[in-house]
Amino acid sequence: MKAGILTYCTLMIAAAMNAAYGAGADTIGEYACTGCRDTALTVPEGVRVIGEGAFAGSEFETIELPSTLDSIGPYAFAHCTKVRSIALPHGVRHIGRNAFGGCTALESVGFSDSLLSIGDEAFQSTALTEADLGRCTRLSYIGAWAFALCHGLKSVELPPSAIILGEGVFMGCTDLSHVDATGAGDLPPYLFAGCSRADLSKILAESHASSIGAYALSGNDATEHVSLPATLEYAGDFAMERMHSLRHVDASDLTAVPLTGESVWNGVDQPNVELTVAPDMTQAFLSAPQWQDFHIDLTTSDYATTGGTTGADIRMSTDGDRLHVEAAGTTINRVELIDLHGTVLSAITPGTPECLMDISSFGRSIYIARVWAEGYGPRSFTFVK
Repeated sequence: MKAGILTYCTLMIAAAMNAAYGAGADTIGEYACTGCRDTALTVPEGVRVIGEGAFAGSEFETIELPSTLDSIGPYAFAHCTKVRSIALPHGVRHIGRNAFGGCTALESVGFSDSLLSIGDEAFQSTALTEADLGRCTRLSYIGAWAFALCHGLKSVELPPSAIILGEGVFMGCTDLSHVDATGAGDLPPYLFAGCSRADLSKILAESHASSIGAYALSGNDATEHVSLPATLEYAGDFAMERMHSLRHVDASDLTAVPLTGESVWNGVDQPNVELTVAPDMTQAFLSAPQWQDFHIDLTTSDYATTGGTTGADIRMSTDGDRLHVEAAGTTINRVELIDLHGTVLSAITPGTPECLMDISSFGRSIYIARVWAEGYGPRSFTFVK
């Protein structure tokens, strides 16, 4: 801007502040400068509030905001398609609905560390490459679809403090690969739907979620391991559908089987995904629809001594069809396969340090293998087939 020249938006800002709110007012009125053709905008010091749609659809390439700014209203800069970066002043606490939505060239935003809330669709369909909100420790709410369809978004960092997320906040961010969201609570519907490249293994493990909403992790193809929090009570319709790379689900902290909506793991190869559960929860998961379709694993290498003796190093494992028993430094006198009712289903007397028991004819359930080694009392091993 040349010295002494007042641009269209400068005049409109002054007029809006004086006419609508009185001289010296600190607010830019609603739709005051919509469609401005100026290429540069400097909002004057003293302005605390930018009203709804104040600069929507304008042609700014650069925007400078005052240090006094507190709130950016709904649609304030929506569809300003030429601006590439914006630095939010330290004092900005609220960003309204769709405030920067459709700013298709906007690649960089410096977020205020005083930020309290981000409205619905606030940055939807922008060109942001990262959303670094880690230092916004007062941020408590991010609205629905706030960063949805930001196809160039690669990295997201949320503050470690508790935060409420709306539906589909990052839906369709197809390039998203890094997510740090340790402060997340419940995972709402569509939260990461279509984020095929993001490793979401830490999201659930470090959350206190009681629910995973419908389609919340749908289409994610980069996560191999998921740890479910002890607080989880419900997984919604298609919540984890098409997670094709999933290989292990750790549910060992759960003390109750979460309820499920429709087809939670649609498209997941559940029989080849290992589900780890607490020993006392095994039968509950084996009996629960959708959960029972996983390969539930409870095998361990530590065994309780039932006869009060110690000493023999006995190792056991199973591949589903055979039970492998090995005793170091002694021979195995007898191995029994026992069901949960105490019935002996099969027994062998190998007389060797190592043996195999055929268990292929027995159905899917919990079993106990009891072994007697030369010179020692019986020891037991619980496993799931």
